[in-house]
Amino acid sequence: MTYQNNNYSHRLPPRNEMSFAYVDINLHNSTKNSEFIDNSVKCDLPTVVIDYETIAVSFETKVKRAVQYWLDKSTIHIFPRWALFVFVLFVFFLRIYLIQGYFIVAYGLGIFLLNNFIAFLSPLEDPNDDGPGLPSSAKEGKEFRPFARRLPEFKFWMACTRGAATSLVMTFFSVFDVP
Repeated sequence: MTYQNNNYSHRLPPRNEMSFAYVDINLHNSTKNSEFIDNSVKCDLPTVVIDYETIAVSFETKVKRAVQYWLDKSTIHIFPRWALFVFVLFVFFLRIYLIQGYFIVAYGLGIFLLNNFIAFLSPLEDPNDDGPGLPSSAKEGKEFRPFARRLPEFKFWMACTRGAATSLVMTFFSVFDVP
């Protein structure tokens, strides 16, 4: 795309050449733009207005897409995912041991992991609720109903890893080191 006005020509880069955001270009008929040019030649210069909110939203969207892409690819790899969690947890406990502090953060992480583990082991439907009980006919008894978890394995891993990583980051700030 080319913008031409009087003797001024400016080539705008195609959208795929821009780094990560689209820049809004507003063209004004203003004398302020031409004050620095010889007054005998009147030409309008494009004024570039960068919308930082658009840049931030565009960057955030690209980061979220990249993270979601890698999470989707890691869904089938159960062992490496849990190995990552164990590694982050090991680094966290090693840091706690070496610093000899942040015990309240470790205590909070333990409660959080225990809560997630209980949710992972719990069924989706509580059998104590007023609902279907024992089968009353042979047809109902032969129906296959798999165990549906309240917290699926992937979400359990994701919550545990986020909790351990957040706790690890918290150990770098002295405000969380409650005696």
